[in-house]
Amino acid sequence: MAKFFGFEVTKAKKQLKTFAPPENDDGALGVAAGGAFGQYIDMDGSIKNEVELINKYREMSIHPECDMAIDAIVSEAIVVSDEKENALNLDLNELGAPDAVKKKIHEAWDKIIQTLDFNKKGYEIFRKWYIDGRLYYHIIIDEERKKRGIQELRYIDPRKIRKVREVQKARSENANSAELVKKVEEFFVYNEKATRPESTVQEGIKVMPDAIAHVTSGQFD
Repeated sequence: MAKFFGFEVTKAKKQLKTFAPPENDDGALGVAAGGAFGQYIDMDGSIKNEVELINKYREMSIHPECDMAIDAIVSEAIVVSDEKENALNLDLNELGAPDAVKKKIHEAWDKIIQTLDFNKKGYEIFRKWYIDGRLYYHIIIDEERKKRGIQELRYIDPRKIRKVREVQKARSENANSAELVKKVEEFFVYNEKATRPESTVQEGIKVMPDAIAHVTSGQFD
């Protein structure tokens, strides 16, 4: 398998045979396996449509009426009552785990809030997500000292990155020769020049899924 940019923290899962591709519940672009490294073909132009959609959202948010409504929504969602406390907190009361595990989760959460500088930038972060309908961050670690954890969370323009789900199919050995899903591979493709795509052929850097923090709006249809 070709080497991707970024890192992977999960173990490879065994691919089980099925005739149905995985559900697209995260807005990923489905492509057929077998393309050249760093390239894929967007047959229905969904990349171009998504970029145009984000551009349209941003244009709409500039109108005074929309801007006031968005400010009101964001102000209700992000409230900082005390500068010493986090704007967002985790409630692990219902989590069936030892207190030591909960403590580590809280420490990791505090580190993320601090890395994002969320207490100061939470308003702008939430506003970006609310307008664009998606949010991407590159999780940067020290490759030589991975135990040091996350060193930086760098914002990525959602027009320049897209999640891709590559499905490899093969014919079954049965008499009906049905087409089965043999392998599913997920990754992100980052393209610096993709803000206004002119073509359905996309080129860019393939990035491991674990190296990207991805938040969607939950609406895909």
